[in-house]
Amino acid sequence: MSLSIPAVPSATNRQERIAVALRIGIVVMALTTAAIHVSLGGMLFLLNAAGFAVLAAGMIVPGDFAARFRWAPRLGLAGFSAATIGGWVLFGARYEMGYLATGIEVAIIAFLVVDLVQAYGSPLALTRRVIHDLTNPRSGAPATA
Repeated sequence: MSLSIPAVPSATNRQERIAVALRIGIVVMALTTAAIHVSLGGMLFLLNAAGFAVLAAGMIVPGDFAARFRWAPRLGLAGFSAATIGGWVLFGARYEMGYLATGIEVAIIAFLVVDLVQAYGSPLALTRRVIHDLTNPRSGAPATA
């Protein structure tokens, strides 16, 4: 009778699990803040909720094309979260739900920064990737994230 020792997880497998966990966290937080905005009613809040929901969907759409351009919803969600925070700081009511939603949006941005660094390595590498994808839309560059 021989005992088998389980294989040690590779660094790549670990990185993939971290990437999936980050993406799940981002999507859950985006959908949570979307639900908060839906509960507030009004056209501006409904449009904000729709924006978060669409960008969250962009984070998990399957397929090679979606994976290749995954930087777009990541950057879009970071900018959208920052704009929402700015709008709340300038015009928002100061009550518990507003603070909760803003805290979630700050966390979304933090998770996205970690996700972008893990996926692309550096802001310069991300910039090169965006430029490459926009100037060579039909090229079959391998998706890194």
